[in-house]
Amino acid sequence: MPLSETIQVRVSKRQLAEVEEVMSELRRQGEKVTLSDIIRNGIDREIAWIKRGGVSPGEYHRSRETKLWNLIADFLHDESKIESNRGD
Repeated sequence: MPLSETIQVRVSKRQLAEVEEVMSELRRQGEKVTLSDIIRNGIDREIAWIKRGGVSPGEYHRSRETKLWNLIADFLHDESKIESNRGD
């Protein structure tokens, strides 16, 4: 039995471009990251969150959107701190 499975994931062109931009920046910083890494980590986080929450599908969807927005906002905030520190 194989250790992994191949799956198809549908994302918008905008989402894919954003992920590729983030991966490029991480690679410039010396990190080794792949699209598969990002997808696997996202899946792991979502499963853990669902198991902890015990929420209805509607609540899950709304909470997930809020969580995603917070993740993006935190990332952008952290990136701006990095950029401001580079100027010091």
